[in-house]
Amino acid sequence: MFSVEPARQSTRKCIAANSIVNQMDVPTYAYKMSADRIVYCLERVSDYRDFERLCSALLASTDYPGIDPLGGTGDGGRDAIIRTDGAGRRIVFAYTVRGDWDIKLKKDCNRVKQLNHDPSIFVFVCNESLNAAEKDRAHDLVAKTYGWTLDLYDLERLRVQLVGPQRHLLAQHPGIFTPSFFPQSGGQSLAESRDTILIDHVDTDHALATWLSRRLTLAGYRTWCRGTAPLAGEDPDASVRKLIELRGCQYLPVVSEASLADELLLERCALAAAKESFVLPCSCASSVAPRLPSRMKPLTAANFAGSWNEGLAQVLT
Repeated sequence: MFSVEPARQSTRKCIAANSIVNQMDVPTYAYKMSADRIVYCLERVSDYRDFERLCSALLASTDYPGIDPLGGTGDGGRDAIIRTDGAGRRIVFAYTVRGDWDIKLKKDCNRVKQLNHDPSIFVFVCNESLNAAEKDRAHDLVAKTYGWTLDLYDLERLRVQLVGPQRHLLAQHPGIFTPSFFPQSGGQSLAESRDTILIDHVDTDHALATWLSRRLTLAGYRTWCRGTAPLAGEDPDASVRKLIELRGCQYLPVVSEASLADELLLERCALAAAKESFVLPCSCASSVAPRLPSRMKPLTAANFAGSWNEGLAQVLT
């Protein structure tokens, strides 16, 4: 997917950038080079496969919900395709991180035409910032030479989506939006994306919490468990609070005799309970606890006291 010369240009750019970064902290360098962290990270994408995944996820949430990613070699100039959408249109997608995006556009169009894929719409995504004249030339090229409609996503159009309706994708692609610019807690990006089940517990309940995390992961859920998270050098309480605020789609505290004696966990439970339908207590305590935060007392807990499998079934229903 890459030509030799753009790769050399990219290498020179990275070497120059690294020499400057070594003289100042990375966030300061990013601020000096670009006022926008998203733009800075997109301009320096090094993992093309991750860029493909980002583009396909972003497009699937916009006008192309039926997108089918292809990728790899032998894709015939296509990174993804919609064979036939609701309007009967065939749509082909191509992505690039090359600086010579216009040459790549022509190459991919020629390849698609040569193989008779015959799309109605050709969607092209690049990480270069294009001016109006460049966009007009690209649209004219595709329309007049190939007879297709071009839907062009450049750097700025990607940025608009990622600061707005698609901002959850920032947290899901840490290989592009790196921790240097998008801080993490407990190994999770703090870019807002409420897509993770948070399992909170005290050390005594480590076995149940990690078992529950593994079983929910096997069931297809994205989970974070305090007992297995990389928290070295962090304040665990502060990290969990940040994740409750920014990443959690549901909060599962393990309620036990030991956890009910932990003031910090009870405070986190109270914080999470302020969100409607957010907390599902997982109880292995022998009796109803009077120390639960008032907002949690009306909630029916998943009961793990008799059987972990029965408690799991209650969580999943």
